[in-house]
Amino acid sequence: MNASAQPTAEQQHAALAWLNQINQQPARAERADFKRWLLADPAHAQAYREAQALWQQTAAPAARLAQEQAETLAG
Repeated sequence: MNASAQPTAEQQHAALAWLNQINQQPARAERADFKRWLLADPAHAQAYREAQALWQQTAAPAARLAQEQAETLAG
């Protein structure tokens, strides 16, 4: 990875916020804003890739936890 593409903490936070927004099926204008943000800096793209990887790694454990909690609450 190129050192100039190393995302800052602020860029990582923004990437997580964008990932959340994109997963909620945003309007066309929001998607355009996201595309502009993504293309504005190579570090943005790197931060977004890292956010996607984190999302994918935690999806299955989160689903299992939610199921266990639902079963516990159901009694």
